[in-house]
Amino acid sequence: MEEDQVSGEYLETQLIRRPVPPDLTKTFHFKAPLKIRSIPSEIKDISTIRHLELSESRMEEDQQTVTELILKQSLLLDHLLIEAAAKACNSSIEGESKKMPKRTTHTYSSEDAATDGPDTDLFVYYCKHCSSHVLITDTQLQKMPKRKTDKAYVLDKKKHLARLNIQEAGKVLLKRGEGKLEKQFRMNCVTCGLFVCYRAEEDLYSASVIYVVDGALSSIAAETNPQDAPVPPCISQLEGGLVQVAIEVEDRAQRSAITRVNADDVRVTVAAPAARGEANNELLEHMGKVLGLKLSQMTLQRGWNSKSKLLVVEDMTARQVYEKLLEAAQP
Repeated sequence: MEEDQVSGEYLETQLIRRPVPPDLTKTFHFKAPLKIRSIPSEIKDISTIRHLELSESRMEEDQQTVTELILKQSLLLDHLLIEAAAKACNSSIEGESKKMPKRTTHTYSSEDAATDGPDTDLFVYYCKHCSSHVLITDTQLQKMPKRKTDKAYVLDKKKHLARLNIQEAGKVLLKRGEGKLEKQFRMNCVTCGLFVCYRAEEDLYSASVIYVVDGALSSIAAETNPQDAPVPPCISQLEGGLVQVAIEVEDRAQRSAITRVNADDVRVTVAAPAARGEANNELLEHMGKVLGLKLSQMTLQRGWNSKSKLLVVEDMTARQVYEKLLEAAQP
């Protein structure tokens, strides 16, 4: 009986205190799924002992199965922890990359810089009749080759810049020597309609050469004498010896001044607001000083909008008014 009790206690101790792998004890606290009581003292027969031995072996198998399950769960947990750590690391890297500003490095050398000199300048050419802007190029008209037939300047678009401000004038067929026909797609000035240039191809952008009519364009910026420049259309001669000047008023300025004279209008700045009558009085006084006229020799009329005015001048020609305005212009 004592041996049976001792063997039963020994069996209980072995099952409950079964060693657990050291790597599992950190996370899991192993507990025996079954509690084995001490063998009662009444068990004496051999069959009962044998049955108890069978129960012991079965419980050892169950214990081994539980241990294997715990090991599998531990491996699965480790795998999940590794995946979670990897995702957290990737998300933190992406967050830092979004916060970091994007930078682009450009390397330049002295060879990339534009060369100095007159060849790199831009030349602006205007209509000879109305002074309206027509052509911007990087070469001078005098340096362009000329055609033998009509002395037109040949502007090669493959070699030089060509920015045109024109209106299409249609196709014209001309008879040349030996019975040949020449096809021209002509271009006129936008403001006055003067024939200024032409091309051989119908499409302006695909045309490789632009022919500039001799004497149609001039560079007003290069003119030192105002008498050599044509009178712009904003200054027109009326019947009865009157001259009309189209004026654009820029109000709320620091002082009265003429800041621009071009083909469209003459820009004049005044200190008073344009909506009030003081602006008209200030404009007349300033124009009288510039033109050397009295208030009785000038009449101010409404223009196309609130800032547009028409000034009618007496006892002066359009050329005289233009020269006076050019002398007083302050850009």
